[in-house]
Amino acid sequence: MGEFLETIYDVIFKPKEAFQKFAQTPQILQACLVVFITTTLSFIAISAGSGGVSHRGGLIALQLIGNFTTLFIMVAIWHLIAELMAGTGQVKSLLTVVGFSYFPQLLITPIYLIASFLSADIAATLILVATFVVVIWIFYLNFTGIKIVYQVTGAKAFLVMILPMLVVAVILFLSFILLGTMFMSIFNGTIPVPPTL
Repeated sequence: MGEFLETIYDVIFKPKEAFQKFAQTPQILQACLVVFITTTLSFIAISAGSGGVSHRGGLIALQLIGNFTTLFIMVAIWHLIAELMAGTGQVKSLLTVVGFSYFPQLLITPIYLIASFLSADIAATLILVATFVVVIWIFYLNFTGIKIVYQVTGAKAFLVMILPMLVVAVILFLSFILLGTMFMSIFNGTIPVPPTL
């Protein structure tokens, strides 16, 4: 337990040293434990801050499944892109880095609890600012981790992180154009609408 807490301390205050250690000796189980604890406690805090949620156990299970699925898919995509950019690293090390990078989410938990006692405007502002800080922190941790694990430049590490989002954005944009064109054709009568029964 002491080693686990020391590793979390290193990720928070000395991320470069921690990630260099992860590049040599991945700690997948501990990283998955961080994701589990962070997801569970964050969900409990959010539901307590919003007045409670019925069926809490099932929703926590769905949240865990979603977070772990996202984690594994994100790591696989980043690993593939990093290797295509001539990075030399292990997917196990990246999984460890990204798993431990979930930890700052846990620091937002007290904010949700405090916000439940504040007025709606102040609570919303507090949550927004805290969420922004945590997102930037997680981005920095992932960026630093990719840079260290794959031994790539900062520009390549940034591209590894941003490229999947750009591809998704382009696909969504093209999908909206296609759907818009299709609906315009239907409304203009170019495409016949099948009769209803």
